[in-house]
Amino acid sequence: QHYPYLMFFEKTFNLGNVLVFTEYLQYFLPTEAEDENLPVRRASAPYDNTGALLKVEWSPMINEDDDPPFDSVEDGSFDIDDPTDLIGKPWTYRLKISDCSNLPIMISMAYVEYEFFGERFASAPVNYDKNMFDDQDDEAKSPTRSPNLDYEFVHHVDCVTQEFIDWLAKGDGAGDMSI
Repeated sequence: QHYPYLMFFEKTFNLGNVLVFTEYLQYFLPTEAEDENLPVRRASAPYDNTGALLKVEWSPMINEDDDPPFDSVEDGSFDIDDPTDLIGKPWTYRLKISDCSNLPIMISMAYVEYEFFGERFASAPVNYDKNMFDDQDDEAKSPTRSPNLDYEFVHHVDCVTQEFIDWLAKGDGAGDMSI
């Protein structure tokens, strides 16, 4: 297996980035339906839009064990007019990243990686590596341009600080999500 062309296979690279704005999270608001599908921009020059979309949804939670959406969030009992009102209180959101559609190339593996308040997070890799010459089970998936990442994570801050509010207020808190 010393064929030079094999060097080009089995490689992972950053295909694109998604800019996720987080400013509205300091007001305990969910992601609006029209803002869920975010454009994937190339990770290399010319850094333009690839035409692909990544579905990213933030849902506020009462605590880490509940399932959104909540009537109490939507009925106004969690209205936050001034983000400093959150200082000293817990903050919990569920991040759901599901579909990535219309990637510019066929892929055999996909995952998403991002940073949240200084900590790095990554989804489990989803493999799409079915080969017609392999004796794999029928559950294996063929390469695709539209992977379903099916990632969920509950982000929880026990005690909100001014530093956390400033981080959310920057507007690009979750920053680049790499695909």
